[in-house]
Amino acid sequence: MHEPPKTDFQPRWYRNATAEVRNALADFSGSGSKPLNWPRIVTRILPSSGSSSLAARTVSEVIDLTQKLAHFAAYDAVRGLNPDFADMRSMGADVLSFSRLTIEPFEEGSFVIPARFESADFIPVEPNAKELEAGNITPEAISAESIASRFGSILDEIATGGATHTISTGALQTVQQLNRALKREVVAIEFATFDRREQQSSYRSIDHEFIERVDRVIQQRRPSNDQLESVEGTVTALDIEQGELRLSIRGQKQRVRGNFHTMLHPTLLESLGKRIRLFGSLSYKRDSMVSIQIQQAEVFDTE
Repeated sequence: MHEPPKTDFQPRWYRNATAEVRNALADFSGSGSKPLNWPRIVTRILPSSGSSSLAARTVSEVIDLTQKLAHFAAYDAVRGLNPDFADMRSMGADVLSFSRLTIEPFEEGSFVIPARFESADFIPVEPNAKELEAGNITPEAISAESIASRFGSILDEIATGGATHTISTGALQTVQQLNRALKREVVAIEFATFDRREQQSSYRSIDHEFIERVDRVIQQRRPSNDQLESVEGTVTALDIEQGELRLSIRGQKQRVRGNFHTMLHPTLLESLGKRIRLFGSLSYKRDSMVSIQIQQAEVFDTE
């Protein structure tokens, strides 16, 4: 690279300055100050085996654990070092808020998360193995492209009021859980899908109006149209196999027994140890709530 020529140029104000001013400038090491920036933690994940991609679950777990480690570091900084401390629940809302990480957007005004399916075509196992061996049945391979296609159609059917009866309850409840982000700090969550030919679908926006549509579809699937009662508490035991849970309610010593249908699995799988609002038919004994037949559940945001 060409080096620029050096000169002994001096501006007029310096040439006309007094000896006192020149001596003062000679002793001055610099001017101004460095601009302040947010303190930050930069996480770099290096995939193994030379891969250039990661599973979505791995990325989310790393982000979650980075936040937890930041919480414990904040506890040390605020409360002092304590090697026996392990219960983050007793850390205090002020320390948790103090140490909350924010992930910067990749582009101004949005947070883009590109993800792709890299699986080979899936060949289903036919129930009649003898016919399969005899060559009478040739199972059709299913491309991962069909996943992207179905993903888009689920959102399209909800948005347009199409064949929502074909959408699984688990898929509906998963979309419903995006409402936590919408309630917190997100205006909308947009999805678009691409096929193997790089053909892009139009963006489908999930906002509060979209979530209301999902709520109505789920409401129509309730096994009963009876007026539901509600109760709030913390799930302290959960048995997905038996469809039972135990709910601790503030001000009541005895835990409440809850029974739920398999359609609530997606929501209740994440409820253990969290505050939750349950809707259903309540049973009492001696003015104390003893059980609830759960028909609907809402897990509160952890923040």
